[in-house]
Amino acid sequence: MPPEDGELRNKFLAEIGRLVVAYSNAENALSVIFVELGKIPLEDRVKQFHARSSFAEKLAITDAAVLEAKSDQQWKRLSECLIRYRKVRNAVAHNQMVPDVENKRRVYVLRNPTFTPHRDEDSLRIEHISEAAAAIEEVVAELWTFRGTLGHLGRTGHR
Repeated sequence: MPPEDGELRNKFLAEIGRLVVAYSNAENALSVIFVELGKIPLEDRVKQFHARSSFAEKLAITDAAVLEAKSDQQWKRLSECLIRYRKVRNAVAHNQMVPDVENKRRVYVLRNPTFTPHRDEDSLRIEHISEAAAAIEEVVAELWTFRGTLGHLGRTGHR
């Protein structure tokens, strides 16, 4: 593998890692918000959140808890951003990384697995992954700010 190929690969992998960590941080922030808005014992609320296996389910129950506590446009925007980039997150989790050629240059992309009904859908390039990572990192910072607006609604005070 030529040295520049290794650099491209490493840069691509770094952006994938950045997105994975951003979504992990988002899930942690969601768990804190969900647990703090609970009206049942803390342990039970923690179990409720972590009984959900998918990010979409965890976001949905947190959405419901926030909307029950207060109607908020900031929350709606943050939740919609997490949903909007979920496709990129799912591609990172489930697609294969393969070399490709774009404008006579070698690049890496995420492509659907070989045996899938969606095989011919568009590949994800590093730009898509970087954009998603930056957006989710911003959302995570805003989630912690949002948590502070809950004031007396939040119960546990954990972070």
